[in-house]
Amino acid sequence: MLQGQYWPPDHRTQRYKSFHMTSKSPTLCSACYPPLPNGQQIPRNGEPKRKLRKKVDINKYQEWLNERIMELRTAQSIKTPEDRLNGSIWDFVILGCLIEVVSKLNSERTGKSTFQVVRKLFDERLPKYRNIKYEKPVSANDLPEQLYMVLRCGLVHGLSLRPDEKVRNSGRYKPYWRENTLTLWHRGNHLHINRIIFNGQEWDRVNIDYDSLLEDIQKALNNIFEDGRKNNEKGKIITDFIMENPGVGFSPGTWIKPATQVELLAVHKHSQ
Repeated sequence: MLQGQYWPPDHRTQRYKSFHMTSKSPTLCSACYPPLPNGQQIPRNGEPKRKLRKKVDINKYQEWLNERIMELRTAQSIKTPEDRLNGSIWDFVILGCLIEVVSKLNSERTGKSTFQVVRKLFDERLPKYRNIKYEKPVSANDLPEQLYMVLRCGLVHGLSLRPDEKVRNSGRYKPYWRENTLTLWHRGNHLHINRIIFNGQEWDRVNIDYDSLLEDIQKALNNIFEDGRKNNEKGKIITDFIMENPGVGFSPGTWIKPATQVELLAVHKHSQ
């Protein structure tokens, strides 16, 4: 008798359905659980006798996440040249979400805020963003913080280029908040600094090209997973994130008994 775990959760109990694989097992609701290969079926059993723990396949998760990034690229490729140049607010909203996901895959989160892990991502994986220097109206190397404030706090939370007042005035963010620090577009010239006149003052504003930033985040993501395969501690950060935040439509991988590898039996996508 073999043991395993079925994915996704039973929509009636919102719990992962544990099962024993036997030749005499009755079939569950076919709408929720598609049939297994070779005529195998999933019974209405309770928890298995031995506790199972999950072994996440980070290679499959990386592949799944890269597929989501390819969806973003595809969405751009099917636009007309004019629409591609004009872009959409949703492009950068989704990019802001992706930056947060990649940041959390890169960093142990115990005692750290999202703000801290996003800064850590750019400092460790994309240092060229830290090297960009604003001169006007203040001298600062804080492009990573500006990306966080505008993309995450502004666009993701409010479809705006500025965070709400509570965020702007909080002790953590207030030292970094300035108007007009970024130009978000699809016209290249990535990370170029433009000097503009705003309220009678000179201000530096950095170009953020969508395709270029997406490409940089993709490279950072690949490096994070490469390190995770070589270093157990970094690999645990990745697997912990996947376990806490199972991706939509992603099957996390195999299940193993304590200290004993169990053959992957069946991990199926939910019927659409």
